[in-house]
Amino acid sequence: MTILCIFGINDLHKDRTLRASSSTCSWTCFERNTALQKATRNIVSVLLAAGRGRRMGQPKALLRWQGRSFCEHLIRAHYEAGVTHVVVVTLPLVKEALAKEIECPVTWVQGLDQEEPIDSLLRAVAVLDNAPDAALLVGPVDQGPIPVSLLTTLCQQFPVDACRVRIPTYQTQQGHPVLIGAGFRPLLRKHEGGLRGLFQEHPQSIEYRDVKTRATLRNLNTPEQFEAFQRAAEPIHF
Repeated sequence: MTILCIFGINDLHKDRTLRASSSTCSWTCFERNTALQKATRNIVSVLLAAGRGRRMGQPKALLRWQGRSFCEHLIRAHYEAGVTHVVVVTLPLVKEALAKEIECPVTWVQGLDQEEPIDSLLRAVAVLDNAPDAALLVGPVDQGPIPVSLLTTLCQQFPVDACRVRIPTYQTQQGHPVLIGAGFRPLLRKHEGGLRGLFQEHPQSIEYRDVKTRATLRNLNTPEQFEAFQRAAEPIHF
């Protein structure tokens, strides 16, 4: 069953806390508690997919490979890796296009086009108030399909309740997704800049995990990059 939730947020406070008044927040389904009960422990994945994909010519969440959208490939990979729940921050048009074909449990959160990744992430955090002890596995949908082994390597023996961030690296280059411990989550609301700047401000909380796939570095923004991915990518089986 797909659990559909839309959390419409029109503004952000200066301290990056989210408005949650009746005028800015609405749920499209009656199963909010059911959705969040699945996210009360371990690791919750957050997929950032709020862009319209202007350079690509369409939202990258809707790109298709091996018969499935990028968004569905990522959702399946995250569940295969053992996460507790998946939250997708995206535009209404993407949710409408994908909700019926994705059978995995998903919480859909409405994002804004061209907003900063940290703002999309905060929208997801706002719907996870019933899961304060969950770590967050955060990645962009424009990474495209990734092997499950990337996710399992990243999550292995991670202290989910700690004030820690684990970043994957491939040949010394930093990649995605990023794993954020529950103890680090309060710092997200207090920071004025982006995620990279926040991590730089807290080097004592950052650790790196070597992974064996270049997929961690992938960032598909143009049709040419997507075509190159299609030519080079290995099939993924679930």
